[in-house]
Amino acid sequence: MPLKLCIEKKKKKKHTQHHTHLHTYKTTQRRVMECARNRKAAIDRFREKRKARTFNKKVRYESRKRLAESRPRIRGQFVKAEVAAKYYKDHEGGHESE
Repeated sequence: MPLKLCIEKKKKKKHTQHHTHLHTYKTTQRRVMECARNRKAAIDRFREKRKARTFNKKVRYESRKRLAESRPRIRGQFVKAEVAAKYYKDHEGGHESE
């Protein structure tokens, strides 16, 4: 193989490597920018949802509410009817609140 062809092939190879490096760099930059846009969009969605938060108590099922109100409780905890009857029998004279 003539010396001139060898040198041209080497130059071509170096140019290809340089081009590949630039391509990889641009692709990486594009990915970083896309990632940044996605993150910004995610943060914007988070902030909008945060504005809509509500901490008020909301009853979703009226039937469950009625059931909970009718069940016996001792100090706020649900108990079986037998346990509640015994508790109230033992504490008739006291000023225990439900």
